Amino acid sequence: MELPSENGRRLRLVTDRNIAFAEQHQGTRSRDYNVGAIELVLTPDGKGSGTVLPACKLTVDKKTQQIEIETYQNPWKLTNLMVSND
Repeated sequence: MELPSENGRRLRLVTDRNIAFAEQHQGTRSRDYNVGAIELVLTPDGKGSGTVLPACKLTVDKKTQQIEIETYQNPWKLTNLMVSND
């Protein structure tokens, strides 16, 4: 999803996460966090930064209709990104 931004573009991506056999077999809590998410902020010159949530769970708050993100791992910060048109 691309969201409007004052300083360029903001991109959000949510995808399913591979769950390893050992993780599934051992029944660890991490298998409840079955999606990953990325947010990138890009300036008009193609540079930017972002955040990766490698394992998270998404729920919807019934009162506010807002998506809530619960992470299993600490977020990874992305810096010095550059878009290439090659």
